[in-house]
Amino acid sequence: MAKIRIFQPIVPEYRVALFEGVGKRYGADVEIWASEGAGQDKSYTLKSMRYDYNHPFKNFGPIRWQKRLSLKGLNKGDVIVICGDVHQLSSLWIAALAKLRGIGVVWWGHHVSVGSKELGVRIRLFLTRLLSNVVLCYTKQGIEWFKARGWKSPVFATGNTIDMEAVKAALAAWTPEKLTAFQRERGLENQEAIVFCSVLRWKTRLDQLLKAMASDALNKRGTKLIVIGDGEGRATWEQQAKDLGISDRIIWVGALREQMKIAPWFLSAKAYVYPGPIGLSIIHAFSYGLPVVCHDTAAHHGPEFEAMTDGETGLVFKENDADDLARQIVRLLENESERRTMSTRVQELAYSKYGIESMVNNYCEALEAAKDA
Repeated sequence: MAKIRIFQPIVPEYRVALFEGVGKRYGADVEIWASEGAGQDKSYTLKSMRYDYNHPFKNFGPIRWQKRLSLKGLNKGDVIVICGDVHQLSSLWIAALAKLRGIGVVWWGHHVSVGSKELGVRIRLFLTRLLSNVVLCYTKQGIEWFKARGWKSPVFATGNTIDMEAVKAALAAWTPEKLTAFQRERGLENQEAIVFCSVLRWKTRLDQLLKAMASDALNKRGTKLIVIGDGEGRATWEQQAKDLGISDRIIWVGALREQMKIAPWFLSAKAYVYPGPIGLSIIHAFSYGLPVVCHDTAAHHGPEFEAMTDGETGLVFKENDADDLARQIVRLLENESERRTMSTRVQELAYSKYGIESMVNNYCEALEAAKDA
C-alpha cells in the first residue's frame, strides 16, 4: 500500500473533521506532520490519524520555514500533500525532493491568493507545475480557473467547509431556555445584534464596521456588535470604538474556537458581518442560519465567496464604503421577514452542499490520483 504524508503548518480546529475522515479511510498508511501552533493558533489532536507536531516554523519576513520536514520512510509511488503557498519555502523544498524520487505531490490550497498581481500568479503557476503532480483547490471555481489558464495536470476541489456535525451538536445543546439565560447574563436579551468573528488582523478591516456602527441609523436602532477574536488590531479598534462613542454597544468576546462556545454568540445575532476579504467564515455563518453582509469585490475574497448571492444569502456593500456598509446592515435588519427567509436558505445550503463527507471524498480522490501520477 502506498504511504501518504501530509505536511501542514498547523491542524486547526476547523480541519479536524477532514483529517479524521481521511485517517479513517487510510488507517496506518496516512500521517500528518505539523507544528504545535503559532501565536493564537494551535494544532488539535487527532484520534483517527497518526500525527507528529514536532515541526515548528519560523517567519523571515514574508518567508516561512518549517523545521525537520523529511521524506524518510517514503518511496516511489507514495504521496505527500504540501501547503500550496509559495512563501512556505520548506514545502517547496520537500516537494522538489519528492518529485526527484518519484513520490506523488499534491499541491493543496487557494487557486489564487486574494489581490494577487499577474506576475505573482505566473510565478506561482510555474512553481505549481514544476513541483506537483496533482492540484487540490478549495472550490470548483478553482478548477475552472486552472482550466482557463490551460492547465493539463489533474485538478480537484475539496469543497471547503467546516465540521457541520460539531455545529449541529452545539445547536442541539443550546436550548431556548439555556440561550435566554446566556443572553440575560450578557445584556443581549431582547437586543438586536450582529456578529463578526475572526482573528483581529488589519486585513479584516474591522475599522470600517466600527464606523458603520456609529452611523445615525444603527445608533438609533441601538444595534449591538459582537466581536469574537483577538489579535494585532484589537487595542487600536477598542480605542476607535471609544472615540466613536459606541463602546457600550460593542461586546469584545476574545478568541473562541470550539463550536460549543461560539454557538450562543452566533445564535444571539441576526446577521454575520465581515467588512474585509471573507473566506471559510461565510460557510460558518451559514451553518448557524446567519445571512452575511460583505463587500462586493469577488476578486478580493476567498473562493468560498462563490456561496454568496446578493439578496438571497445576504447583502453586499461597496468595498471600502462604511456608509454603504451601514445602509446594507440596516436594510437587512429592517426587513425581518426577508432576513428569516435568508436564514432558512443559508442553513439549508450549508448542510446540503458543504457536508464534511463530501470534502473527505474529494480530498481522497486527489490522493488516489497522485498515487498514479
